[in-house]
Amino acid sequence: MKKIFFTLFLLLLTLLLYSENTDDVVFNVKKIGLTLKYPKNWNKITTDDFNYFINDDYSKLPDSQKKKMPLLGLLKYKEPVDFFNPNIMINIFPYRNIDDKDELNKIITNFKAFIKNRSLKNFSEIEQVNDYKIGNVNSIYLKFNFTITHYNKDFDLCTEIWYINIDKIDTGGTFFLSIETNTLLDEKTGTRKEIHDILNTILIEKIKDQ
Repeated sequence: MKKIFFTLFLLLLTLLLYSENTDDVVFNVKKIGLTLKYPKNWNKITTDDFNYFINDDYSKLPDSQKKKMPLLGLLKYKEPVDFFNPNIMINIFPYRNIDDKDELNKIITNFKAFIKNRSLKNFSEIEQVNDYKIGNVNSIYLKFNFTITHYNKDFDLCTEIWYINIDKIDTGGTFFLSIETNTLLDEKTGTRKEIHDILNTILIEKIKDQ
């Protein structure tokens, strides 16, 4: 009887684990050792989504300040929608030693200049944490609030950014990962917790020298 019960327990556990795995999509970039899981009801961004999602005023910005298609972009809802869509944008950039204070200050200064050029309303002070654990890595964390006009509607937003150093990729050199997330300040269309839950699945494995 105990053996039967134990067998049924193992079967149930296996089914539960399988069910949990099928709720997630695994995104993997072997070249940089990055793995991330996200719920299958979230939407991987397409070029059309990205063009729709970006505000009209981007056309007025110089190319150096325009955002490019991300390494991975996720939207909670499939575009087009008539409300603000919680999102995650992950990009990789050439070497910047973000452990160096001077370099970090340059990044923050440049970012503030970018925000200023966009004339965002109600821009808050930037909250900064220099040793923020995300997934299996440490990062530099920035957080700020502002109001944006998107297709003639005002949205009060919270932006969170993580910078992560990547020691080595197979082409040589050091790179850093930038993760930007945006949610409504009141979290009516999506919570920061659900975004943090996604980001906490991040695994970065160090790539061995070739």
